[in-house]
Amino acid sequence: MALFGSKQEDRSLGIDIGKSSIKAVQLKKEGERIKLETYGEIALGPYNDLVPGKAVHLGEEKTIEVIVELFKQAKITSKHAFFSVDPSSTFVTTLPIPRPKEAKDVASAIAFEARKFLPVSVSEVAMDHWFVPEGMLKEDEKTVNVVLAAIKNDTIALYSRLVSRLGIPEPFFEVEGFGLVRALKVASEAFVMIVDIGAQFTTVTLVYKGIILDIHLIPRGSQDTSGQLSKALVLPEELAEEIKRSTGYYGNTTYPYAQEVVKLSTYPLFGDMGRLLLMYERKYNKVVDKVILTGGGARTPGVLDACREVIRSEVSLAKPFATIESPAFLHDMLERVGPTYAVAVGLALKGFEK
Repeated sequence: MALFGSKQEDRSLGIDIGKSSIKAVQLKKEGERIKLETYGEIALGPYNDLVPGKAVHLGEEKTIEVIVELFKQAKITSKHAFFSVDPSSTFVTTLPIPRPKEAKDVASAIAFEARKFLPVSVSEVAMDHWFVPEGMLKEDEKTVNVVLAAIKNDTIALYSRLVSRLGIPEPFFEVEGFGLVRALKVASEAFVMIVDIGAQFTTVTLVYKGIILDIHLIPRGSQDTSGQLSKALVLPEELAEEIKRSTGYYGNTTYPYAQEVVKLSTYPLFGDMGRLLLMYERKYNKVVDKVILTGGGARTPGVLDACREVIRSEVSLAKPFATIESPAFLHDMLERVGPTYAVAVGLALKGFEK
């Protein structure tokens, strides 16, 4: 999706401003090869006297401070930057519109129908749209189905202020799910559900033939697991977060009940994912081929097996660095951290689109 345009250069920077951390990936293109130049992440919790992994709202001043520090630590040089837009500030859904007689009639038809679906006034958002592939949903000679994407104007204004103060001359903004589709090469005939497990929210993106059909926000995230561990085992939050990240669903010999707590804390999320999958299959009359897990929560040890117990579909982890050239000594590391950087990688790849 190109809500606000694009420009091609030899270097490109993707910046993913999440609830618990900010990630950046800088890529370079040499001929047909795309190489990883640098990447980095800074947790936001410590900037608000909280543990890493906690979702926080820093405000503009501290957010700029963190991004400047990230640029310094990761040695970022590209000013050709793409930013992800917070999923909680976006709205993506399918809707039927009267079949337009001419192309110029589409925008006005969507604006009229959008009033029935948007939770805010159409004057408060910037909108984009694309058509649902033929045959995916019921249509007739009078209607056609489109996907509507809307971003709050306030959110765009906030991001514009941030990048202006950072001195980035031509920033571009994109809904998070589109970076994931690009990074994970979801462009085949597959009907895929990408699940981005963040700290506070989990974002589910439904994709068919590389086209996004829906983006759904689940109000559950990986920080719920840390919180449950802390309460159930009476542990400091820092230690609970460490147990989640180091042993996860595999259990901890020092804390024998940790495995059970981790599983119980995430079954509600997996249950929501499973119900959403079934809803999509019924709505589109098509079986979901696979579920791809990404985001920081997808790095919890044992998450694949735990998810497969609930989700009756092929489940795999995102590997956004798989098709990007990088030093051999980094390969294992990049595979481990890959789910965290999937959005940032997808954003950076946008800079090389024609």
